[in-house]
Amino acid sequence: MSPSTTILPTDLIIEILSWLPVKLLVRFTCVSKLWKSLIFDPSFSRLHLQRSPKNTHVLLTLRESVNDVDSWVVTPYSVRHLFEHPASAVNEDECRRFKNNTYDAVGSTNGLVCLMDDNSQQDGVREIWFRFWNPTLRLRSKKSPTLIVMPNVDLSAQVHCGFGYDDSTDTFKVSQT
Repeated sequence: MSPSTTILPTDLIIEILSWLPVKLLVRFTCVSKLWKSLIFDPSFSRLHLQRSPKNTHVLLTLRESVNDVDSWVVTPYSVRHLFEHPASAVNEDECRRFKNNTYDAVGSTNGLVCLMDDNSQQDGVREIWFRFWNPTLRLRSKKSPTLIVMPNVDLSAQVHCGFGYDDSTDTFKVSQT
């Protein structure tokens, strides 16, 4: 039997994997190209999300300032763990640092967090961009194309954004008002 021969049917592999914790799934992406493609497939993500609704996490954030350089520390943390061990320390390995950035969390849904950053010009014009972050998979997108916001009469360029998931089109959306 060759090493590339599948012993289990793909449907059975998907069924088994869909019940496993995300951290284990991330490790299993190294098993084979097939497993990696199955785990990163959007339909598998939806199936896994349906099967793990009680695996609720929160993001703990902390702003650090070292040598006048601001940095955000963001940690995905299990709500169950926080209730069961209220005095427990945060594991340093789980922390993600966003140095020299002032990201605002616009919102989160289905395990994906929408981050916004901007650059304000002296003339009141604001350049805004977004990034998407999956804290469980430890993946962060590249910056989106820049959104230019022109100031209104009083030279303010206020921007209010929202983030959500559209079931009808199976897409994540950022809205700006």
